[in-house]
Amino acid sequence: MNIQDCINLIRSNGLLKEWSDIQIAAGINRAIDTCCFTFSTDSSGKIDGLVFGRWIEPAKHIFVIAAIGKGKLRSYFSFLRSHFPQCHKISALRYGVERIYNI
Repeated sequence: MNIQDCINLIRSNGLLKEWSDIQIAAGINRAIDTCCFTFSTDSSGKIDGLVFGRWIEPAKHIFVIAAIGKGKLRSYFSFLRSHFPQCHKISALRYGVERIYNI
């Protein structure tokens, strides 16, 4: 997995259009540093899904910035939750409204 593959996947799914590639790369690197990043690959090793977000300390919650995956989002969120046992919630904006995912 490399950052450019993640950016390409994000772009091909029409997400984060207002972000530059540099901003996406910085966001992914921050997410990796704080364990708020996970991805999957297909049988040929090509990245086919990812979730990245940011850790919000006072609220002890992960705010998801981008999520791409064919039916795998629940397993991604479970993975993030297991790496942050102190996490109280995982949320993301969906159609302009913050949605909380109970995992």
